[in-house]
Amino acid sequence: MSTTAIDREAPAALVADTDCFVRNLSSLVDSADEEQFHVDGVSYFSPTEQPIITIDIDNAPSSHQKFALSVIRIPTAGTDNASQLRQLIESHVEIDDVFSVGFMKTVLLVPSSDSSKPYTLDPSITEMLSTLFNTTTLYLHQFISPPASQTPGIVMRSLSIPMQFQSGPYLGQIDSGSLDVFPVFRLYPDAYRTFVVGVYPVTNSTSYKTLRRSDENGDLLIPVPSRLNTKASAQSSLQMAGQRVAVKDIYDLEGVHTTAGNQAFGKLCGTARDTAPVIRKLEDLGAVVVGKVKTAMFATGGSTVSKSTNKYSPFSPRSDLHQSGGASSSGSACAVGAYEWLDAAVGSDTGGSVRLPAALLGLYGNRPSTGALSLDKVTALSSYSDTAGLFSRQPTQFTSNLRAWLHNSPLNFQTYKSLPKKIYYPTDYLPHGSPEARMIVEDFLTRMETVLGMERVPLDFATEAAKVGYDQQGFGDLRKAYLTVSRWWQWNHVGKQFVEKYGELNGGRYPPLDPKSRDAWVLGRTLTLEDYEGAVKQLREFARWFSEGILGKDDESGSRGIFVYDIGTGGLPNYREATLNDGVNAITPLLSPGSIASSAGCPDITLPIGQARFTSVISGKEEMKPVTINLVAPPGTDLMLLDVIDRLAQEGLLREVKTGRTAF
Repeated sequence: MSTTAIDREAPAALVADTDCFVRNLSSLVDSADEEQFHVDGVSYFSPTEQPIITIDIDNAPSSHQKFALSVIRIPTAGTDNASQLRQLIESHVEIDDVFSVGFMKTVLLVPSSDSSKPYTLDPSITEMLSTLFNTTTLYLHQFISPPASQTPGIVMRSLSIPMQFQSGPYLGQIDSGSLDVFPVFRLYPDAYRTFVVGVYPVTNSTSYKTLRRSDENGDLLIPVPSRLNTKASAQSSLQMAGQRVAVKDIYDLEGVHTTAGNQAFGKLCGTARDTAPVIRKLEDLGAVVVGKVKTAMFATGGSTVSKSTNKYSPFSPRSDLHQSGGASSSGSACAVGAYEWLDAAVGSDTGGSVRLPAALLGLYGNRPSTGALSLDKVTALSSYSDTAGLFSRQPTQFTSNLRAWLHNSPLNFQTYKSLPKKIYYPTDYLPHGSPEARMIVEDFLTRMETVLGMERVPLDFATEAAKVGYDQQGFGDLRKAYLTVSRWWQWNHVGKQFVEKYGELNGGRYPPLDPKSRDAWVLGRTLTLEDYEGAVKQLREFARWFSEGILGKDDESGSRGIFVYDIGTGGLPNYREATLNDGVNAITPLLSPGSIASSAGCPDITLPIGQARFTSVISGKEEMKPVTINLVAPPGTDLMLLDVIDRLAQEGLLREVKTGRTAF
């Protein structure tokens, strides 16, 4: 990595002031036509304000009654036997949690290929649909003629159905001689209180609307689209086609409020006029945004640990259900750790807010090189160290998604011919945690050395740092510089505008803030531009030393070695109540090595590698805590780290984690 790249601060185009204060004020309540219904005992939702398609039906009476229907793209002529179609329908049920047999009472049959020629439907198909799936109404694409013999109990009609109509569940309504077809979403309860709101796309628009409904338990209902008929899922070349993604509530979504964890801020800003480019890029890759998840207020490094149970904070699904979710992206992490219907979530990482929650939940999570992704239309904390990051349960899906997301990055990432030869093992930080967790980490690193042909090199980080002036005082100055950069930047780019606008509308009052944000802004308003620039200079000096002096540059692999550590708890419990963490069986999260990558602009990835036992003071039972390891490399070597993860997954050292109480 060049010195210029190390020294760079995120360009202005990547980190922009929030534009929320020039948006129109609007209500938090949406008024679109909405239909909630049940099929096979499952709750569904359909926005019925505008159909996604209208199909002419001659002489059809207007019933205005809505009904569930399925679109099935059948195999081409000559292979359309009943057995094959049955297998196709059964595969739809297996791969799609939204589609069910209950949608098969009314069916639209469409040829699976644009090149299909007209043909006559085999009568065995209608018999199979009637017998196995209780189909009573069958609409046929104009290329498909009804069979010569009529199947009792099935009414058939030929219609001009668009060829591109995708398979899956829909809601239908016959009105004024036409069939209106609406999208369908399954409603999943947010039992762990991880979401701020569920969202769904507006038909034929780039905008979203919020769904503010809850179940009998008071849990928000999140609208989840079918994997079969998601617009992008038909385009298999898209990396994230049909994947469901949740977004931390600091990223703008067109048509939705960004609250940044503060209700007054969200109401004052109104709905976002555009979606943040970094989220739009995920949409372009085929991802489907299903909602916004909770964040610590203004992403100021908050934790779910508090003096009480702090009901606003998301609940971790792991262990005794009373563990901390970590830092400000804990909503994203808890959601991915809790719900199988969610594939990934976007967080942000300034000082560890993706990496720490990933460690506590046992997930894959990253901070890329600083400046890798745009933070325009994001309520950011610090232009120097803010990054977007991704949470995932599956290692190769995680790496593939990140490669696609980072493609065409302003940093112009390159690939390397080989992997680094060394694993830098900081003896200041490792071994760490419980005896069982230490054994898990030791076994992982030993196997990593073997399968990747790497050599572990012990590193006394404190001694090496002291050689260049980073003694106790030096690291104290570095921590102060880090706080100066983030506090000055957020006050001048977010806080000051918010406080002034809120005061204008509320008789000069100061807005309600939590202690973390209040203290941060009190400090931020006392700092000068000179303070900020001096602090940035200090951080850049550290970045240069760590990237060049510790990791080292290598043209073949990007780096001489990979720095490893554990940002998590080493298998020890970390309860969401602060007073429970005072004993010897718990430690404070966000260990100091987590700030290294933030200060140096390095990519840093959390990897789940196992789980360790502990006895919970909450459940009184033996529980499991995830054990993780972090990999750090020089700025710009993100793709190399992804290659390392792929190799480790291929060799069986990394595997998919589960949702629920245990990661493995």
